[in-house]
Amino acid sequence: MANKDRAELTPKISALEAKIRRSDYRQGKLEKTINRLKKIILDLKLKTLTENVDIDSISEGGYRKTSTEKTKQTVIFQTLKDYSDVPRSQKKRILTGGGAVPSAHVVAFYAYMSANEPNPGKHHTVIFNTVITNVGSSYNHHDGVFTAPTNGVYVFSWNLYSQFHGLIASELMVNSASKGGRLSDSRSVSEDHSSSGTLVVEISQGDIVYIRTHQTLSISGNINSYPSSYQSSFCGWLLI
Repeated sequence: MANKDRAELTPKISALEAKIRRSDYRQGKLEKTINRLKKIILDLKLKTLTENVDIDSISEGGYRKTSTEKTKQTVIFQTLKDYSDVPRSQKKRILTGGGAVPSAHVVAFYAYMSANEPNPGKHHTVIFNTVITNVGSSYNHHDGVFTAPTNGVYVFSWNLYSQFHGLIASELMVNSASKGGRLSDSRSVSEDHSSSGTLVVEISQGDIVYIRTHQTLSISGNINSYPSSYQSSFCGWLLI
């Protein structure tokens, strides 16, 4: 290409590049404006849902209408599916930290035995009398029983130490039904052994949950718990 032709094209190319840059800038501003408007629309829609949702008018397959707050949560999750391009951080803020869905119940407890339980025998309710956490005040440290304040899926975990040369079989009870058991066997060793269990169960408001020694298996020795070193403990929390 002749130098003269190059000289004539250079200004045109520069002008075209400048035009592309201006177009990219305007497109970027437009995308930001669209995203900002989407956020405003989403916030307004969620605010309307959380303020005006009528639980009697909602019917979703498999959903038990147990509380207004749970119904709102379900509707909001469905709404967020329609906004798949909304940033993850914004969804998290809306569902957990933005105040759109206040939690109807926050439930969590943790307690341990303050001393050894000598020779508890069969069918014995274990009382974890030292309470560290009891959010919702649903665990009773006098009788070792947790009473569900609301319907839901809960997680429960317990840990028991059997005395050396002892045998402790335990189970987690919901009302009068065993939901799972654990065995701590120290009969053949000269040291304390521990056994722990974790269960996820769906229970109803007013159901009681507790730990007891097995009703038929032989029990021997103490349940050990030493606050200064290791403890036999029981905890639980509302999952959903």
